[in-house]
Amino acid sequence: TVYPNPVSISEQSNIEFDLPENSTFVSISISDRDGRIIFSSTEDYTNSQSRTLQIKTGRFTSPGIYSLKITIQDLSWYKKIVVVN
Repeated sequence: TVYPNPVSISEQSNIEFDLPENSTFVSISISDRDGRIIFSSTEDYTNSQSRTLQIKTGRFTSPGIYSLKITIQDLSWYKKIVVVN
């Protein structure tokens, strides 16, 4: 889940995800419409649970639609983040 979405460029966005049991590797990346990665994070987790990552949208280059990719072990999910003025 991504909230709020859309998000103002002066706010922060929250990315919430659940980890399956025995998960260890989580990779999160956000790219702009040209495919440039503007944020990436890789974490190792040992317990299955819900996680929330806060992203300051000031790092986004401009208002627009951004692509979020979450990879947990060998599975990937994609979401759109809409950034407005």
